[in-house]
Amino acid sequence: MDSQTIAERLEELSPAPSLHLDTMVHESVHAALLSVIGAARPTIILAAQQNILSEGSAAWHAQDRERRFGKSVEQWEKDEGGEKGWKAAQPGLEAVKAELNRHKRDEGPFVLGGTVSYGDFLIAGFFEWLRRADASLYERYVRYDESFKKHREACEPWLARDD
Repeated sequence: MDSQTIAERLEELSPAPSLHLDTMVHESVHAALLSVIGAARPTIILAAQQNILSEGSAAWHAQDRERRFGKSVEQWEKDEGGEKGWKAAQPGLEAVKAELNRHKRDEGPFVLGGTVSYGDFLIAGFFEWLRRADASLYERYVRYDESFKKHREACEPWLARDD
């Protein structure tokens, strides 16, 4: 089940507080994030493989990605990641920044201002993925714009683990 389907089901089961799917802002947020992810993918995938996956899962992941991409994740990152990937991700980061400002109803840190929406959870999920994969990568991306840091801090309650 993908996150859009989950969000729709949550909205159906528990409409309050709303995820504000009716605003459709999550669609443009998702497109902006896909642009960043596409550009940064070699670097993020390598970081996740090295820092998140267990040894056995990482070995399988490495073999599977080499089969899919025709080269190792390390080589893919060397060829298309690093500074090249960072520069390629910047238009997407600008688009995410625009999404954090374009739909605001007030001065709050969320996509809609002071009201959290599903679009915010997409952004928060992306930054959390980065943070868990590589803290320095996360720091670089979140420092790109002050709105990213403010957004991340505002999303802390939903990112806190209770286990």
